[in-house]
Amino acid sequence: MLTGRWETSDLTGVAARVHQVPKQINDWICIEEASVSDAELKMAELHSYVMRHYRNQRTGAIVTMLLMCGPTGPVAVHPPTACYAGQGYEQIGDVLVHRVVLGQQPMAESSNVASTETHRLMTAQFRKPGRANSSKARIFWSWSTNGSWSTPTSPRLEFAGTPALFKLYVTQEAHDLLPLDGTTPPEEFLRELLPVLRQSVFSLEPAALAAAS
Repeated sequence: MLTGRWETSDLTGVAARVHQVPKQINDWICIEEASVSDAELKMAELHSYVMRHYRNQRTGAIVTMLLMCGPTGPVAVHPPTACYAGQGYEQIGDVLVHRVVLGQQPMAESSNVASTETHRLMTAQFRKPGRANSSKARIFWSWSTNGSWSTPTSPRLEFAGTPALFKLYVTQEAHDLLPLDGTTPPEEFLRELLPVLRQSVFSLEPAALAAAS
């Protein structure tokens, strides 16, 4: 169950849903499609992914979004803390928890109480050592099966038995360390992105997603 060794489901239909992410998300517009290396694809056993650079029309800020889908075992491992270290980066500071709290419209016309939903991501900053004025990369990452994003201590155990798992990275390159005060471009982008992912990628109920695989 942990590795998907006996899983025979075809994940093609579910994995292809990553391509339903729109190229414009409010003020954010895709300026370039990107790709991951064949080695990364093979290591993560990805069935599908979309990688894009988005620019904010209002501020000019640029962030990179990578949304991946594949069998739970491989996708649950290889967080940036491992992947970036393997590429020669060093981590700056601790891995921190970042919560995105989204407010919703009232659940019924007669109700004046709006519901909220909380998504949990991890974030850390990295740099290439030994380079003067080297750029830093602030990365946010999380996992999901149904549009609610979380970062369990052991994703492999938490999501065991789920045929398909989605993993999200949102990254910004900068010359200086980015504060975590809710106003940086990645945080602003995430507040716009996560509701759109729920509507576009996860519009089916979890049971329907599993059945589609």
